[in-house]
Amino acid sequence: MDGYCEITLPNGGIQRGCNKDGKMHGPVYAIYPDLNNLIQFYLCNNGDQTGHYMNINGERTHMTFGQLVQGKRHGEMRIFTLNRREMYLNGQCTNPNL
Repeated sequence: MDGYCEITLPNGGIQRGCNKDGKMHGPVYAIYPDLNNLIQFYLCNNGDQTGHYMNINGERTHMTFGQLVQGKRHGEMRIFTLNRREMYLNGQCTNPNL
């Protein structure tokens, strides 16, 4: 099956992306409820997780950016932690410290 697909995993996770020759290929969005709603964005190349990725924890307070080569972390990984939140409406800051 080729083209856009949405897969529901046995653990309740959902993966959205594209298939090429029955394998994930290109950008993928995934969420895993069993891992505290972990959100992932990553790239696949014929079924292998290869390229940049971003993981966001369920509370959205911690983000990890890096590179994968055949599903394994490779090279520099950058970790960001939420410092503060702001709210905007039509370009104007309505609450500078939520």
